[in-house]
Order: sequence, then C-alpha cells, then structure tokens
Amino acid sequence: MLGLAGAGVAWWVVGNPYFGGILALAMVINLLIAAVAATLIPFGLRAMKVDPALAS
Repeated sequence: MLGLAGAGVAWWVVGNPYFGGILALAMVINLLIAAVAATLIPFGLRAMKVDPALAS
C-alpha cells in the first residue's frame, strides 16, 4: 500500500508516471528481499550450529 501511495505522490510531484512506477517497484523488491533474508538467515545460522537468537 505504501508503494502505491509513494508512487502516486512521486507521480504528482515529478509529473512522470514512470518515475512513480519505478519507485513502487523498488519498494516492493526491497520488501521481498528483506523478507527472504529474514527467513533464510536463521536457517543458515542453525545449519552452522549457532543459536539464531544469540547471533541477532
């Protein structure tokens, strides 16, 4: 939702719809990468026999 709102504001301020779309796409990609990293890092630590709670 914030990606769409940010895209709308960017489109309104800059006046270029492509800029708003790129901004929304960048925010979505950033969110997906963060979610994948937050999921995989504890599994990697557990595979190395390190307690994920202590490593964070």
